[in-house]
Amino acid sequence: MKTYKEWQMSNLNLDEYLTEKPCCIDEKLCMYLCECVAPNYSNFDGISQTGEASYEKNGKLHYLTVKFCDDNTYKYLGLFPDMND
Repeated sequence: MKTYKEWQMSNLNLDEYLTEKPCCIDEKLCMYLCECVAPNYSNFDGISQTGEASYEKNGKLHYLTVKFCDDNTYKYLGLFPDMND
């Protein structure tokens, strides 16, 4: 499991730290990703995309994407195209 504390101690940026996709993350890291900037996208299935795009490819913005799972765990899914389209 990837944790907020380990990320802070690693001196890596998030893209470097979250290299495995999907991967389990702790609640604090999930809340950081989803609350540091208002989400770009969120739905009732527990999927959220962070508020700032990481990059653009073929005219589509890509966002850090996380999922709140039914078993009260959190997963980082990777960089996904804007789900608002």
